[in-house]
Amino acid sequence: MNKSTHHPLIIFLHWFTFALILAALLLIEIKNFVPRDNLWRLDLKTYHMLIGQMIFVAVLVRVITRLFVINPIEQEKTLSRLLKKIMHAFLYIFMLGMPLTGVLLMQSAGKPIPYFGDLYPIFIQENLGLKQTYKYIHEYWGNAIYLFIGAHAIMAIWREYVMKDGTLQKMLLSKATRAH
Repeated sequence: MNKSTHHPLIIFLHWFTFALILAALLLIEIKNFVPRDNLWRLDLKTYHMLIGQMIFVAVLVRVITRLFVINPIEQEKTLSRLLKKIMHAFLYIFMLGMPLTGVLLMQSAGKPIPYFGDLYPIFIQENLGLKQTYKYIHEYWGNAIYLFIGAHAIMAIWREYVMKDGTLQKMLLSKATRAH
């Protein structure tokens, strides 16, 4: 395996997850501009939830895949490696935690959660006090994820164009496909 690039599956899952997160964030931001009595508002929220579920599954696949695939940053022995590991840990916490808090938020509000044509089983009973807590966590993390994704992107750009270590090149699917 070429150690200068990530495995093609890791790269695909990275960009797929990014696209899903972008879609989920866009849908919820657009929903905020739709009047409460408009039926589109419910559709936007439903699609947001479905995409959140897809994010959860994609991230689980990423975690499992990373257990079995060598990562180029594992070869680094620098402070940069430690910072990347910390950044990735927070990103994974957010990417897994956001869908979970979304499910808990909806169920504590007593609302059914669509799951690709079916409904989720009930994990917790309706509890309006907990609903506010889950809503706060979900929205707070939703805002915080903008900062973490932005910091992640800035660091990748910094490493590519200032440190010139090829960080962005390692995340290109075309190069990884040729290398593997």
